[in-house]
Amino acid sequence: MTKRACGLLCVAVASIATAPAYGESSYSVSATPLYIGDAGLENGGKVRLQSMSGNVGGRWDLNEVSNIGVQINYAHDDWEFTDRAAPWKNVARYGISVPFMMALSPEWRLSVTPNVGVAAETGADSSDAVLGGVSAGAFKVFGKDKLIGAGLAVFSNLDQVRAFPYFIVSWKFDEHWRLANPLAVGPTGPGGLELSYDSGKGWDLGVGGAYRSSRFRLNENNVGAPKGVGEFSTLPVFFRAGYDAKVWRLDGYLGASVLGSLKTENANGDDVLKEDLDPALLAGVTLSIDF
Repeated sequence: MTKRACGLLCVAVASIATAPAYGESSYSVSATPLYIGDAGLENGGKVRLQSMSGNVGGRWDLNEVSNIGVQINYAHDDWEFTDRAAPWKNVARYGISVPFMMALSPEWRLSVTPNVGVAAETGADSSDAVLGGVSAGAFKVFGKDKLIGAGLAVFSNLDQVRAFPYFIVSWKFDEHWRLANPLAVGPTGPGGLELSYDSGKGWDLGVGGAYRSSRFRLNENNVGAPKGVGEFSTLPVFFRAGYDAKVWRLDGYLGASVLGSLKTENANGDDVLKEDLDPALLAGVTLSIDF
């Protein structure tokens, strides 16, 4: 894994430790189509997901010991249920985060990232679909390409407050092998882990996984839970193959969505529907450009 964006949806934590020299700014844009194939539902029927997401961001130095960034993201989820009634249809998710990092000492770094966004089924009132929170962590740099730390994230996530600890790691064992977080911490969950092998010739391979859970407001015409909340959770495990061409990078993912579940809550917060999902094929591609 390199410092370039290479997660399913966002920038790797390793980029904090490998940022450009002081005085330089950096910008990035990425797009990710993602597909989760037919997954059997506990009470009958199947569901599949086709998602398209994008991210635009930048980073600027404030002084010699601190920098700040902005990340804007958008995702459109197209859900298809077969042989059963659909608990929801299309879902849009968009938001902004402002990562801040400063050096507390030559070895220690502090990272704080507030987030705010909207997640809603098509037709739902966006003012009822606001979510937000903050993640904060500290890590120690042991040398070039070696850092370990931990943090805590707290998010108000549509009628529910969630808090979870997370690990920060980017450890290069030698010129080829690295263990790092493949995804950024956010409302959908912690960053996960990926073990990767860098060939040194532009190609790299990785294997990893990360827990993800998204909540979104349902519209007033939803059949099962009008103005309620829908939720989808999964543990994606994947194999990744990437190619870094310096200015642009392409990563392909193939794996499985396991331990999946979906549920709906009515406007009072009571569970209306809750079902587990069978494992399903997961495939995706991320194209990212840095400039």
